[in-house]
Amino acid sequence: MCRAGRKGNIHLLSGTLRYRPRREDAISNNGQTPVEEDVPVPLRERLWFIFVIMCVFPPAGLVLFWRHEEFPPEAKWLVTIVIVGVVVWALVFVGRG
Repeated sequence: MCRAGRKGNIHLLSGTLRYRPRREDAISNNGQTPVEEDVPVPLRERLWFIFVIMCVFPPAGLVLFWRHEEFPPEAKWLVTIVIVGVVVWALVFVGRG
């Protein structure tokens, strides 16, 4: 026997009442919006990944670095100038030796 409740169904099983939530209530998150920590961050937006790519393949690392919104433009320009300077220095002076 089954009686509809406000938030779910109450079932009579072997002489005891047992509450069974509706499917919508069972899969919902109680009306709460997800917290930012609960939303997974894509790999291309993680700082450690950006710095690893910047060391392995500087052009792609710089693109990821410039796309990241947390860094101010001054930091982006400074890092870009340093990396371009290191690459040019390596091409000029390593090529001589």
